[in-house]
Amino acid sequence: MGKISVDTKVDFQRQLERRIQKIEKGDSLRQFASQFFSQVPLAEVKTKTWEYVESVLLSAWSFYKSFDGNTPRVRAFNPTEKTHGYLHAQTIVEVASRNLPFLLDSIRIELSSRGIALVDVEQCMLNVVRASSNKIVINDGEHANESLIHLEVDRLANRKELEKSMTGCHSPGATGRR
Repeated sequence: MGKISVDTKVDFQRQLERRIQKIEKGDSLRQFASQFFSQVPLAEVKTKTWEYVESVLLSAWSFYKSFDGNTPRVRAFNPTEKTHGYLHAQTIVEVASRNLPFLLDSIRIELSSRGIALVDVEQCMLNVVRASSNKIVINDGEHANESLIHLEVDRLANRKELEKSMTGCHSPGATGRR
């Protein structure tokens, strides 16, 4: 496995961009990747392998592309090599939504109320323009209108129940409980 050994986040982003160009031509995935890992500290990046980073990125990108920009989507899964391209000890929870105030806080409250331990969290805030063909154009800028939240939680057996409850976390102050 290719351990990540870079000295700066800029080096990481450059190497990731080169790897992505081998996977997909065009700018959308590259732009997504630069945003997806932008908030992850360098020390954390260096604990991962390139194979893991690429697999998580491609899995998240595939999920995010299914988001229409309006109707929030939640998925919780236990990654398998065959289905997701990687294995992981934790359950992955991803939320694609319009960027709303307190969205991440609402999700954390929902997890806490269910006694689910949060292991890791990444929030990717995106400034997106969607073309009529649902082509995603990610712009640089400060005005994020969409958000992809990637969480790692203790391994769960009943993921569908969590997905259903978290669907209610997409408005300010909601906790997802019904």
